[in-house]
Amino acid sequence: MATVSVTPDSASMMAGDTGVRLQVVARDSAGNLLARNASWSTPDSSFLYLPSHYGEGGIPVFGRTSGIGTVYATTDGKSAQAKIVVRDVVPVVAVVPGSATSDRVGSNLTFRAALTDAAGTVLKYRLVSWSTTDTTVFALTSVDERNGDSYATIVTRGAGTAALHATCDGKTGEAAITVSASVPAPMGSVTVLPDSANLAVGDSAVFTAEVRDPSGNLVSDPPPYWTATATDTSVFTLRAAGFHAVVYTHAVGSLTLSATSGGKSGSASIVVK
Repeated sequence: MATVSVTPDSASMMAGDTGVRLQVVARDSAGNLLARNASWSTPDSSFLYLPSHYGEGGIPVFGRTSGIGTVYATTDGKSAQAKIVVRDVVPVVAVVPGSATSDRVGSNLTFRAALTDAAGTVLKYRLVSWSTTDTTVFALTSVDERNGDSYATIVTRGAGTAALHATCDGKTGEAAITVSASVPAPMGSVTVLPDSANLAVGDSAVFTAEVRDPSGNLVSDPPPYWTATATDTSVFTLRAAGFHAVVYTHAVGSLTLSATSGGKSGSASIVVK
């Protein structure tokens, strides 16, 4: 067995809820699924309860009271974990800033999800998902947590108006984003350097995009927009600015990093071992 993971690898529930069931996923070195049973444990039994008998289809997790904990699955000497948030209030969600404008394609903008309860008390360390209503206007390039708050960075892609949504516990806040830039001039080529990398879990690597016009001249403006794709998005975090992007690795897997400008794209293949 090469890898083991827990799905979902993070979940949120109300205290007293049994809204999440965890399953172990084992794969061989070729990525094929393996049938494996796991032993389950948690160091956070004060607010997470794992039943000793649970039948088929994974293990249900019970939330006793509010808190943030970890559930571990171990099989064949390998372990994986899932982060569980137990909450006791439904949040009010706002995106800060609530609106933004950009006059160029390739701009990077960062937003924060501001969470409070009904009385206005700030809530931290909640699970937040981000999305865009129109990927032709802007795309998400990275999502990360800082000091208990969730942040999303976007890159503008084309003229128009779209909404950035932050969702937590079924509640959604949004920011209106308007891009007034004209369609960028066509480019001759985009190359990502290096075009491949083998990284260990916990490593980071810097990649650079070389953008050339149809005559082969290097272009310094506008910068490309960056995207990264992987079968498991928990493998990496991407932070991009201008012609450079940094990939931070968190788990074993692979991803493709792409830079696009003026209708041309270049990519790099990254393997995390």
